[in-house]
Amino acid sequence: MRLYFSLNIFERRGAIQVDEPIILVIEEEEEIRELVKCSLSAAPQRIEWVGSWQEAREYIQKHDVVLIICDEVLVLLEDLSFHRTMEKFGYKGALIFLSKMMDFHPELSLGFSVGRFRVLPRGVSAEELRRHAGELLYGPTKTEQSMMKSRIKGFEETEGIDVSGEHIPELCRLVRSLLSLLFCAYQTKQPSDLQEVYRGYEALCEHINKYSLSFVLPALSSFGTRLELLMRQEVDAEEGWSRLIRLFRGLLLQLRRHKAHQPSQQTTSTLCSELGVRELKILLVEDDEIDALFISSLLNEESIGAYTLIHASTIEEALESVEEGVPTVCISDFHLDQDTGFQLQTQLIERGYSFPMILLTGEGSYTLDLDAMHRGYAGYIDKAHLTETLLLQTLRYVMRQQQSREEVGALAGRDALTSLYSLGGFLALSEAALNVVKNESTYIAMYLIDVQNFQDVNERYGYVFGDRVLLALAHRLRQMAEPSDIIGRVGGDLFAVLRVGCRDLDDSARAVSSFAAQLGAELELEGETLALQLHIGVAFAPIHAQDADTLYFVALDAVQYARDDPNADVHVLL
Repeated sequence: MRLYFSLNIFERRGAIQVDEPIILVIEEEEEIRELVKCSLSAAPQRIEWVGSWQEAREYIQKHDVVLIICDEVLVLLEDLSFHRTMEKFGYKGALIFLSKMMDFHPELSLGFSVGRFRVLPRGVSAEELRRHAGELLYGPTKTEQSMMKSRIKGFEETEGIDVSGEHIPELCRLVRSLLSLLFCAYQTKQPSDLQEVYRGYEALCEHINKYSLSFVLPALSSFGTRLELLMRQEVDAEEGWSRLIRLFRGLLLQLRRHKAHQPSQQTTSTLCSELGVRELKILLVEDDEIDALFISSLLNEESIGAYTLIHASTIEEALESVEEGVPTVCISDFHLDQDTGFQLQTQLIERGYSFPMILLTGEGSYTLDLDAMHRGYAGYIDKAHLTETLLLQTLRYVMRQQQSREEVGALAGRDALTSLYSLGGFLALSEAALNVVKNESTYIAMYLIDVQNFQDVNERYGYVFGDRVLLALAHRLRQMAEPSDIIGRVGGDLFAVLRVGCRDLDDSARAVSSFAAQLGAELELEGETLALQLHIGVAFAPIHAQDADTLYFVALDAVQYARDDPNADVHVLL
């Protein structure tokens, strides 16, 4: 469908043609929705409305969106790596953030109005929003371009806020101190703790005034007003805290994205650089919105490096998120509405996931701490003592321990995905088993199991689902195994079993058919029924070989025979 238009505010831009252009609005408040409707009533693009970033992500991938207008805090609360997510989607359209925190000095606002991105106050007039949308969609007129250049030049000459780097360490310290005081006061609800918050606020104001960091004063003033109302108990406590934390969250976002808050030399040592990874994917499972805001505010790229934070409020949301992509680490609250973090951990283990988990709780219970440790949690944090430093230290400890376990597993010959023995570990243990029974009148059978249609599964369902299939097969092999069996994943889709103590060769050969039928039974996984095509080759020691390496290659030949035989999926060498 081709649309041709030249209407009202858009007439001066000239008529253009587009393919079903859409303006997508991510907004919950009805008042702001009405403002957008009023501003863009004459726009020829279709306007669509969603209430969350998750809905928007799905919509953007399916439709031709040319402009996104969104609530800054609403979007960033769901996805702190919002801009990187947009890049991954390949979104090339324009973006307007409606920010309650935005200090709308005319000169400073132009600093955020370069290119295809604008940050406007939520109180922006319909006329201003219409003008900005028009500029983003069609570019400014020559007169507007001249005015913009003049105003930007004046801003650079008279309103520059580049200051010496001496204020930066103290500014960071004061912001972190205020954040810690806020979190403590929210947990305790004690008036004395709110007084400490106010003293921290005054210290931050004094520092900002000292260095003329005027860009943050409107947001800081709004925060102070809300804090005073909460202290005087003139607002509902829950609503007051929610607004206060959102204001502080916006203040942090302004500081972190502005050049005056950045050190003159970028810090090279981050958690990612220490671990030798490019990015961390952190899953936060927290049903208390205020706690989620606090915890997300404690994370920053200056100390962590590149990271993606995904927030889930329920076990169901957490499981859906994990299915979309396995996180590096999960931080989970203990109380999740009617459920617990332990239930989440159990369901993740049942699905074959093994990433490290950190338990958060406001109880501060020693018994709960021990219980979490026995259940295999990698870390435990009492919210009453949670600070940015403690969270970073816990993440560092947990991730280093995870790396150590993976390294030890590799040395011990373990497969990282299934925890079965890798090829090296399997052959080493098989060699030891052969040596033990060398002089006994028994046979040792080596089974090699090839998942013939595994590549088809990967291509149809994706590699994450493919990994779950491998985990399910590993689980099935463990259930079928004899106590003395040695089980390994010795290739991408190749498994191995060494079975010792086979007294009767013919009976052992016949038992392979039962083994194949049981292992190859249909697999029910995430609502899908999979019929896996398995090819199994079996060789026996000492008939075919007396050492593990040779026996393995003989069994590989047997697998190839099974692949080549259209009438049989199992080939037993006798």
